[in-house]
Amino acid sequence: MKHSIYMAVISLLLASCGQQTPESSTATERQKAAMNLNKRDSVQDGILRMTATGKDTIIPIEQMQNEYMRAAQSTYEAGVDYYEMGDLDNALNQFKSSLDYFPENSKAAHYLARIYFEKGEKTLALSYYEDAVELDPKDSVSLLAIGQVYFDMREYDQAMKYYNEAIESAPYYGLAYYNRGTLHGMKQEFMPALDDLTRSIKLNPDNPNAYLNRGLAYFFLENRDAACKDWEKAAEMGLEKGIEAVETYCKEKSR
Repeated sequence: MKHSIYMAVISLLLASCGQQTPESSTATERQKAAMNLNKRDSVQDGILRMTATGKDTIIPIEQMQNEYMRAAQSTYEAGVDYYEMGDLDNALNQFKSSLDYFPENSKAAHYLARIYFEKGEKTLALSYYEDAVELDPKDSVSLLAIGQVYFDMREYDQAMKYYNEAIESAPYYGLAYYNRGTLHGMKQEFMPALDDLTRSIKLNPDNPNAYLNRGLAYFFLENRDAACKDWEKAAEMGLEKGIEAVETYCKEKSR
């Protein structure tokens, strides 16, 4: 999957020039041989392509690369359109085509991973997310997504590793702090959970789940006042679990 455009160019070049010119004793055959040698020399700066008329023509490598890039961008954009329409199968085909034209397209790899994750194929999702990160090591969204795949697979140490890497790559990534804080809470590490969820709320105050989970951290740290305040906020934002937490743990406190 990691073949470059240059490798594709070289493979086409070899396919075009695989046959050797046979030796000839006649003037006509020598002339044909000389023409074939000249043709092969010309191919060093381009790619041999047959036109609609059946004649060979030399396409400069730079022009071929530009064609590949246009095709890669076109299929990528079509993939995004299909994905946004919810047509995952057509989106998947378009993103794969985009990678065929331009294997270094980390965004296409990321989308393929998302599609496979949504289809429940977590191993394939993980593979494409890892490809995206290999192509772009600072891709914090893919780093976080790898952590989420591991979280869903209940491999929590691996999940924490990638949450940490996502935050290191993007220190103001609110969702990464939310995921890491939630995982700290699951591991009963309530002070780190509180710190991460507080940071997440500062960066993204519109996430009701962050208030819900920070309320849980406060509750287990025996600060019910702060817990109820967060749960009330989550309830105000329409989160059903926030409403349930207020009804269960905060109504008695207010009596």
